[in-house]
Amino acid sequence: MAKHVIAIPDIHGQIDNLNSILELIERNYEDYKIVFLGDYVDRGNDGCKVLRKVKEMTDIGHVALMGNHEEFFLEWMMTGGEWYFEPLYGGLETIKSFEREAGKNFSNHNDLWQYLGNDKLLVWLAQLPAHHTEGKLSFTHAPVPIWNGMNPISESHAKHNFPASDKIADMSQALQAPQGYYAVCGHVSIDKPLITPNGMYLDCGCGKIGKSLKAAVFKDNKLLKVLDSKNV
Repeated sequence: MAKHVIAIPDIHGQIDNLNSILELIERNYEDYKIVFLGDYVDRGNDGCKVLRKVKEMTDIGHVALMGNHEEFFLEWMMTGGEWYFEPLYGGLETIKSFEREAGKNFSNHNDLWQYLGNDKLLVWLAQLPAHHTEGKLSFTHAPVPIWNGMNPISESHAKHNFPASDKIADMSQALQAPQGYYAVCGHVSIDKPLITPNGMYLDCGCGKIGKSLKAAVFKDNKLLKVLDSKNV
């Protein structure tokens, strides 16, 4: 196990914020393993670049989880649907980012599917896991309220679940982990990292105007520090 385990939550197409966080990590830590918590695409302008970078990091041993926005992106490429272009999902920005990479327009979902047909990125994306443990740390994209042994009863919980409200009791109830583990998730956008009795919420709105990307650094299964991309 690496000396430091670092969780990076929802990036949402913000390659500059991601590069800033990675620079902070590289500058301050020698022995580390990153766990990316999902939602690499949509809303921001550089979903393609973020996916390429995250895959590059997993190729050298880091870990990436599936987020609900990766599921949305895959679903759109397979089936199409105007819903993906609504601001809530922000998929248009992701498609445009691949158009810039390809140097051509994709008139429909099949065009992008075919463009990525022989690309290892597509296979990698479709096979991302919903859950990862490192030491006594338990990582999912979304808060998981119910566990069966070491695995979520439903992978959908691990990618889509929300607390019943923003009250601490409800936030804590929604975020749990196997006994003896500390839970860490993104997905639920909050103003600053939130520590509950059961674990930690880390998504602080990267992808929204003026919001930076946070990263949680753990050592010996305990939170050591929170990094902020604006502090490079």
